[in-house]
Order: sequence, then C-alpha cells, then structure tokens
Amino acid sequence: MVLLKPALGIRASRRAPDSSTPTPTPYRPILYFFYRPWRSAQTVAPIAVGGVGLLSFAVYNRYVSKQPFIRPSLLSSATAKAAYFGALVHGVLVYSVLYYMPIYFQAVQEYSLLQSGAALLPYSLTTGFFAIGVGWAISKTGTYRLYVGAGWAVTTLGMGILLYLKHETSVPVWILIDDVGGVGFGIVWSAGSFVAQAAAADSDLLFAAAFFAFVRSVGQTLGVALGGVLFQNTFQRNIERNPLYAPYARRWAQDASALVGAVKDLTAPQDQALKSFMVAAYVDSLRVVWAVLCGLSALALVVNAVWVRDMTLDRKAEHSPNPVRPASPPLPRHIPSHDSEDGFKAVKCWI
Repeated sequence: MVLLKPALGIRASRRAPDSSTPTPTPYRPILYFFYRPWRSAQTVAPIAVGGVGLLSFAVYNRYVSKQPFIRPSLLSSATAKAAYFGALVHGVLVYSVLYYMPIYFQAVQEYSLLQSGAALLPYSLTTGFFAIGVGWAISKTGTYRLYVGAGWAVTTLGMGILLYLKHETSVPVWILIDDVGGVGFGIVWSAGSFVAQAAAADSDLLFAAAFFAFVRSVGQTLGVALGGVLFQNTFQRNIERNPLYAPYARRWAQDASALVGAVKDLTAPQDQALKSFMVAAYVDSLRVVWAVLCGLSALALVVNAVWVRDMTLDRKAEHSPNPVRPASPPLPRHIPSHDSEDGFKAVKCWI
C-alpha cells in the first residue's frame, strides 16, 4: 500500500479517503476566481464591472475626449489591425511561457528554483538576439512583411514542439525546444512594432507606438489569466481520474504551483506510484496550455500573412511653410560720436 504523504493533505489509509479529509494545502487568494462556478457572484461581478469599465472607456474615448488615447485612425487599415492583433497574441504567448515553463522544470524535471530560472535563458538569449538582429535588418532593407511571416511561423513551430516535453526529455532537447520558441518571439517582437508604425499616419506615430505597447501589455495580462484557467482546471480533471485521489483534486488544483515542492519530496520507494501519477498530471495539464498557445500562434500567423502589407518606412520631415525666424537685435539709426551734443539722446533712437 502506498504511503500517502501528509504534505499532500492525504491521510495514510487502506481505503479511499472521503471528501471530508482535511487538506493543509495553503490557500492563495490570487487563484480565487479560477475555482468559482461561472454563474456565481464572485465570478460574474468582476467580469461585469470590468466590461462596464471597458465600455465606458470606449464611449469616453470616442465621443467625449478631445485628445483620445486610442485614435480611430490607428485602426483604419487591415495592416494596422493585424499588427495590433499580433501584439495581443504575442503578449499572451510570452507571459504564458514565462509563467508555466518553470512549473514544468520544477514539477517534471525536478529542478530547483534557481535551476528553473536558469533554464529560461535559452528563451531570453535568443529572444533578445533575434529582436536586435531583425530590427537592424528591417531598418536596412525597409521591408518587414517577410520577417513578420517568418516570425509567426517559427513561433507556431516553437509552441507546437512544446507538446513533446515530458519527464524523459533530455537537457539538449528542451534547450533546442526553448531556442525555437525564443527565435520566434524575438523576430515578432521587433517586426510587429515596425508594422504598427508603418501603417500609421505621420501625425499618429507617437500614438501608434503607445497603443502597440498597451495592447501587448493587455496580452501579457491575458496570458497569465488564460494559462491559469487552462492549467488549473485541466490539472483538477486529471487528478479526478484516479478515484483514490479524486476527493483532493479541487484543493490540489487551487495551488498546483505550491504543490510542486511536496511532489518533489516524494522520494521513498513506496511513494513512487503517487509521484508518477502527479508528474503525469502536470505534463498532461501543461500540454493543454501548449496546445492552446500553438493554436493562437497559428491564428496570428494566418491573420498577419493575409492582411499585413509592406508599407514605406520613410517619413518626410515636416517644415512650416512660413518659418518664424528669430528677431535680430535692433540697430541704432545713428551712432553718436563723443563730440556730438545730442549723443546721449541719439543713442536712444532705434529703428
């Protein structure tokens, strides 16, 4: 009989525990809304308030504000709309990977916190390197459509091969997988900003840059929330498949990230069955996240491939038709000599 660890909130017993068994798993308020029914007030109220706030902002921005933050002209072309949609998806992908790859490294590969942070370096290094390189290449060639398409294609491939991550994945393999995703992130990071600004009018350039960063930030927020909902609910369903642990599924899913430490502590031989089950639950739950990210990336690839068009990156400097020259100092009408009687009076006579 498997010795069930108290750290997981399970009492050692020869029969399946009932649902009243207490669980010492810490409760995290940040995940509160992930485990409320969709029809409950705790879920509906924040969504309703947020929706009203967004609607109020849209009305104010469109009909009240004299200098709106989001100018309607920013979305006047299909290229601009595709660029901002790409920025939204890019933010979702980047922050979902940053939040849930460490869970894979700690729960599945059994890395420490420091090791899991270091394991993200392939993403960070390749993203930064290719973002700089692509930005330089676009500034030299003056074209960006090819880079946008290539970036989203590589990103989609990088999200897709995340599905092959499992407990037996070797270090060189997951480094290569990370590198592919990092290359795609870096290309899109630079190319997408060029698209947004190329599609904007000269008077909207500053607003386009600000709105592009804003949309990407919204995507980052959605990435954390979307990944959390997908991972935690899938993790709960995976636990419920085993009748022995089903009573604990909801409580374990409430803080699956904190549960990682308890799973890593299952080192005794009699605990290996439970550990294998938990690791498999993490792998399967993360695969759902990777699959959704791959689908979003593929959608962004199609949108950008169909609607993005090359536009000139050259901008003419604007000059005023009647430039105002600085006034020159007035000249005296008469420069008095020392012998003039009215010398001191004449020096006050100016043109």
